[in-house]
Amino acid sequence: MADVPGDTTTGVTIPVGATIDNQLEVTGDHDWYRVQLTAGQKITIAVNVLTLEDPYVYIRSAGGTILGENDDGGGGRGSRLVFTAPTTGTYYIDVAAWTPTGPVPGYTGTGAYRLSASNYVAPPVGTLDEFANQMTHGFFNGDAHHFAVMQGGTITVDLTGITASGRAIALQALQQWSDIIGVNFVEQSGGAQITFDDLQQGTGAFADTVHSNGITTSAIVNVSLQRLNLHTYMHEIGHALGIGHTSNSNAGTAAAVYPDDAIWSNDGAAISIMSYFDNAENAYYANQGFSHVPIMTPQVADIIAMGNLYGLSTTTRTGNARLFRVRRQPADQSQFGGVFEHRFPGRECRDRPGNGDRECDRRERRR
Repeated sequence: MADVPGDTTTGVTIPVGATIDNQLEVTGDHDWYRVQLTAGQKITIAVNVLTLEDPYVYIRSAGGTILGENDDGGGGRGSRLVFTAPTTGTYYIDVAAWTPTGPVPGYTGTGAYRLSASNYVAPPVGTLDEFANQMTHGFFNGDAHHFAVMQGGTITVDLTGITASGRAIALQALQQWSDIIGVNFVEQSGGAQITFDDLQQGTGAFADTVHSNGITTSAIVNVSLQRLNLHTYMHEIGHALGIGHTSNSNAGTAAAVYPDDAIWSNDGAAISIMSYFDNAENAYYANQGFSHVPIMTPQVADIIAMGNLYGLSTTTRTGNARLFRVRRQPADQSQFGGVFEHRFPGRECRDRPGNGDRECDRRERRR
């Protein structure tokens, strides 16, 4: 393949609607593609992984100024960027590789990629099963993984690296997940399967796992003191247990944009604690009067995703009025009454005011 120039002298053009396969030949290489856009035209730019390990994409003005950029927004380590042209004219799509801050053994930033540019299409409504599959499989590009444990089993956790206040919130979050999957989290100092820390690195909240052939052997959960809250701990522990985001974005809540980074229009806090979008910024929920309040428990899609990995607890709060049913319903129905009810595509859940009980029904629709 002929090398693509990495500046405004490039003569290589990508029409909207086209796909181009090419490669970065050397470390630090950039490939610039001309694209002609009209004022107000909104496009989706995607760079998918072929042999290039971690692509990075920019959109630049006619003079070369960066107007937007993305890393890891396209599924796996692919990049995806939605851009609206402010004026009619020439723009440049700059394909590069992620640049580490220090040496990474074996990483070269070279390899083949697939670039596409297409007119933006608003996301459709997703079903709960689609959200659950995205969290366990799609986000990880099919590399689903979990600890080798089921209901009644144990996962060890090391909380000695965090403060007393952090430990209290972490234990509360662990109990939430334990109630769902029936797995016991047992503290130990050193050598635990999940190790907790509170370093102020990056966004301050992240998780990482070591896994092979679908089985996780260890994980790290980091929540800095600046990010110390129950929602963040439940979200990061969810990652450690094997569920990803409801979209392909990995940019953080501050950087992710609705609906540009959403796969489905109903991606929001009302459906998953792993979502980047709260009920205020998500028009799907805001237009239906959903309140914008902190999420205190995993949501329905989270429960389904965890159940697909570990199974669901059959012993949590037995003997009380709590029910779990899931009923298949049309995609866009919602009702508000004496019993709060919101119908998500594929499933239905009800929260009974005053006692926190939730009913969900999971029956196959009969045709």
